[in-house]
Amino acid sequence: MSDNDNEKEWERIMDNPDNVMMSEALISKVDPYDLGDIEPTMHVSVDCEITFAGYSIVGTILGFHTVDGVTSYTALVPVTEAFRLLGTSPISSIKIYSLEKTFLVNEYPDDTRFDFEVEVQDGENAVLTISFPTST
Repeated sequence: MSDNDNEKEWERIMDNPDNVMMSEALISKVDPYDLGDIEPTMHVSVDCEITFAGYSIVGTILGFHTVDGVTSYTALVPVTEAFRLLGTSPISSIKIYSLEKTFLVNEYPDDTRFDFEVEVQDGENAVLTISFPTST
């Protein structure tokens, strides 16, 4: 196929890209390494569910750490849910998971002491950090 024919075929394809039929010669120019179908990379977030007496807060885990005897979990959560922490409900559990895989489940007795910090990011999201003293 000549270069002029390839250019005409390319113009035809670009006029209707959703319904493409092309010659082998043009396919070899568009996909010279014969890679075939290329699937997009799938982005999977790691989520968390923090359960209190009477409600849960679900968000995307941003990080966790233990420093000086205090373990903290940080998550991006809906700001309206973060304000529920102003009540005095005891914490029941923290679950960290992704799709069908569970990475962590910590359950706590009703008298578990915890601290929290909420940083409002915008009108919809907040960064929530919940901290626990490490058991000794």
